[in-house]
Amino acid sequence: MKENIKQHFVPQYYLRNFASDGILNVFDMETKRTFTNSPNNLAYKKYCYEINPSLLNQFMLDEVLVDSKFVDDIIRKYNEDLLAIFINSFNAPAERLKKGDLRDTISVVDMHSLFDFALVQLFRNPKYFNLGTWVKNDLKDKFHTNFSQIDNLENTINGIELLVLMSTVFYNTNIKFKNEFSERLNPLRKKFEILKDDLSNSYTILYMNSTTKKFICSDSPIGIKMNFDNEEMTFHLISIPINPQIAFICINRRLNKKLENAKSGTKLLTESNIQELININLMTTYSSKRFLYSEKNDFSDELAFINGETKLKLVV
Repeated sequence: MKENIKQHFVPQYYLRNFASDGILNVFDMETKRTFTNSPNNLAYKKYCYEINPSLLNQFMLDEVLVDSKFVDDIIRKYNEDLLAIFINSFNAPAERLKKGDLRDTISVVDMHSLFDFALVQLFRNPKYFNLGTWVKNDLKDKFHTNFSQIDNLENTINGIELLVLMSTVFYNTNIKFKNEFSERLNPLRKKFEILKDDLSNSYTILYMNSTTKKFICSDSPIGIKMNFDNEEMTFHLISIPINPQIAFICINRRLNKKLENAKSGTKLLTESNIQELININLMTTYSSKRFLYSEKNDFSDELAFINGETKLKLVV
C-alpha cells in the first residue's frame, strides 16, 4: 500500500465540492494574493497524524498498535468513509439550485451526520491541536515520563485527543483506554459530550443559495464562535458550508434563551438577502487559518473584511 505522506486535515472529498473542474481558487490571507490548485495539494501536513505506537500502547486497553498511521486510519474509517456519502448527498440539490429550481429541494437531513462531521472536522484541524495540552500536562504529572526524548510526542498527544473525540462521537469505534488513564481523560471527554449535546439540540438553519455569489470554505472550514469556561467548552454559533450552494448555521439554544423553543428550518437566499450569504462567508474567513477556497475567483468581500472595511454581523 502506498504510504500516506500527505495527511489532509480538510478532506479532499469535501474540498472537491467547492472546485470547478477539479480546481479551486485559493486566497492567501497573509499575502492577499489568489492562485489555483487542486484539492490534493491543499489543506494537508506531512505526517500530520503520525503517532508513536509504543507510547500510545501504554494507555490503550487490549489494543496492539503496530502502525504509526493508527489515528489517520481511524479518521479515515469513521469520518471520511462514512461522512463523504452524507456530504456528497447535497450535490444533487446544489445542481438544481444552480439551474434555478428554487423549491424546497431538501426534505430530510441526517442531522447527526452533520454534527459528527462538524465536530470531527473542527478538532482534526491543527488550528485546535493546542487542546491536547490538557492531556500532555496530565501525562507529565502522572507518569513522569521524559517527554523531551519521545518521538512524535505532540502528534501522539493530539492523537489521544482525537481518539477521545472519535469514541465520543462514534460510539462503535471500540477505542478503549486503560482504566486509570481513561478516568483521567474524563474531563476532556465531558467537554466533548457537552459540545455534542449542544450541537444536537441547536437551532439550525439550512441555507440554500440561489444568488450570483457562492459559499466558500477554508483550511479551517467550520466557522465557530467559541465559549470557554472552567467547566465546559462549547459554542455560541457554528457555520458549516457544504458546497457553493448549501450551508448550515447552528446556534446554541442553551446560551440563547430566545431560541429555546424556536423551530429549525430552511431559508432560501436570493439577491434581496444576499448579505446573509456574505456574512456566512465572513464567518468562514474569521475562523480560517490562512487560506480560503472557492469555486469562483472573487474574494472581494473577504478582502474588505480582512482590511477592516466591513464587519461580521450574522442575522438568522
